[in-house]
Amino acid sequence: MLACGMNLGDYSCGEETREILENYPQVTGFGEITLQCDDINNVTIKGGNWTYTEPSVKKIIEACAAQKPKPLPFVFLSDARSVTTKPYREAFEYISEIEMVCSVNKHVKCLWVGAGVFARGLWSDYPDVLKGLMAKYPNLYLSFTPELVAGKYKGITREVALELAENFPHRIVLGTTVRGTFQTPPPTEFGEMSYAEQVKLLKYFGDQIETRAGAGVAASLRYRTACKLYNLPVPYDPQAVSASPKKKSDRGDKMRGLMKKDKSKAMVIASNFTSMMSYGGGGSSMTNMAAFCPPSRTDKVWDTIDCHLHLLDFLQKSSGTSAALKAMDGCACKKALVFGMPCCKKWMFYRPEKPLYYQDDNAPCYVYAYADQMVADAWLALPDHERARLAPCFASFDPTDLAAVDHVSRLYNKYPKMWRGIGEVMCRHDDLTMMLLDKEIPRVNHPGLYPIYEFAIAKDLAVQVHHNSDRVGDNDNDWEYVYEVEEVLKKYPTLKFVWVHAGVSRRCSEPDHHKMIERMCTDYPNLMIDISWVVWEDVICDAEGVVKQGWVDCIQKHHTKFFIGSDNVAQYFPIRDTSINLLAANITKYYQLFDKLTPEAGQNVSYGNAQRLYFDNWDVPKGSGGEQRYTRMPSYYDTECLDPAAGKFVLGATDIDDDGKY
Repeated sequence: MLACGMNLGDYSCGEETREILENYPQVTGFGEITLQCDDINNVTIKGGNWTYTEPSVKKIIEACAAQKPKPLPFVFLSDARSVTTKPYREAFEYISEIEMVCSVNKHVKCLWVGAGVFARGLWSDYPDVLKGLMAKYPNLYLSFTPELVAGKYKGITREVALELAENFPHRIVLGTTVRGTFQTPPPTEFGEMSYAEQVKLLKYFGDQIETRAGAGVAASLRYRTACKLYNLPVPYDPQAVSASPKKKSDRGDKMRGLMKKDKSKAMVIASNFTSMMSYGGGGSSMTNMAAFCPPSRTDKVWDTIDCHLHLLDFLQKSSGTSAALKAMDGCACKKALVFGMPCCKKWMFYRPEKPLYYQDDNAPCYVYAYADQMVADAWLALPDHERARLAPCFASFDPTDLAAVDHVSRLYNKYPKMWRGIGEVMCRHDDLTMMLLDKEIPRVNHPGLYPIYEFAIAKDLAVQVHHNSDRVGDNDNDWEYVYEVEEVLKKYPTLKFVWVHAGVSRRCSEPDHHKMIERMCTDYPNLMIDISWVVWEDVICDAEGVVKQGWVDCIQKHHTKFFIGSDNVAQYFPIRDTSINLLAANITKYYQLFDKLTPEAGQNVSYGNAQRLYFDNWDVPKGSGGEQRYTRMPSYYDTECLDPAAGKFVLGATDIDDDGKY
């Protein structure tokens, strides 16, 4: 029996560990204890992965080491890296956590459940990293899960798993991941395997090892290593003990081929790093990264309005308005709806690398209210003809705060003729939802947003809301959170409500998503849809990048309700290079959709709807000769252009912005 449940944010858990051992002598180890795991830590009350866990972990391991006659094992779950797909994060940034665990006491066996791999992230050369850890720390053991041996994870292919099991038979065990439902099949929504299915996969893996390496190696993998790990008697099995490993065939060429394939994939990703960084932060769930943001499939050039352009990123940095306008000029994008970024990523003291994106590690994000003022300042620094092209919005507030409307009212009243919308309001949003410091879920129907909706109606402002339509990873063709959107649309039938990304986030959509959107557009006259970010690649287009007919039909039927957007985040060109327009790829990709609509519908979706909602009847404040509050002001903020290969920002003047300010 293993003991777990300690709060790693509580430094008294060492004392708790000793008390457990005194009261429950049958305990044979501690675990499974979660260290770094994006899909678990960020939803725990202890505060997610930004809790500094090292002191508590050391106390638990020290308690394990003190047990007689033999130390108890420490069983832990930890990702080897963050979920980010940014190329500057090629290193496995959580490996230091594994090394910390293994270094506390060399006599304590440390079992790493799942070997650090999961479904997302970048994994080039990870098998070599894992082998290095196994060689460096003799007390490190691995538990192979059914998902891992089935080849479901990028970090360790099935062939690599077989090779590791052959090379380290006395350091690897097999284990299921079922929690509680051993006889009852698990819910089907998330594609989980039953206990029987998991056992079958592990058994087949063991059988393969026996065929490849012999009965002795297979016996170690199946039970002998586990017995030694948990200080249990090893069953007497003369056949397994006496059997010598079979001579291995030379699979070096095959392994080198696999590694070469992995590196080739990494090169493809690296070649697209600028697109990945700028495009809504990147990280679509598409596996074919070479097709990321494909260029236009038509020769016709469409005038467009970008209805989702971020001036600021998750560190509140920007390459500036001049770069944005230059990028717009390069793809016939006439105007844009401009957002800041309502939250800022925190750099934790125990993380050696500064994060550039919210998924770069599990540190929290916090509301950055000054972002709205930065957007206002950047707009006020523009000449009149450029002001008319950028419609600014604001939304840097906590959606769960009943007093958030005070911020909205304050900012609006400061510049009442400037603001054209309230957005992007961040509600349910894949990993970001639980990275916010306040653990209360931001949702579209939260009472804190009701006064803001009422304010928007009174001022005739549209509200742009990011709110997932469904649970992340759910595949039951039902939508868990659509009712929350419907509550708002029913309660405020005159509210101009724009559902950002059509309710899609990473790993958050259903096969019939267009049918749900079609029904919502039919039922709610005040609903409008923003097509931007991963909804295009993951949902609207097929595997070949061609827009699906169901979406064409849906958009044609409701062509007065749809907008398109780039969701570029503050970077519009590769650093010091205006020959590659990152914005263009995220605008011209929609041309194939426009071509498949009627001329009227195509013009509405590309330009007309946005023009009517955001730009018609806008008396753009002039920088001189008008109200003093709108007088053109100097540019105050440094343009910070990202060098994504190095993961650093470069300050100052570039060929994109002559004076280095915006």
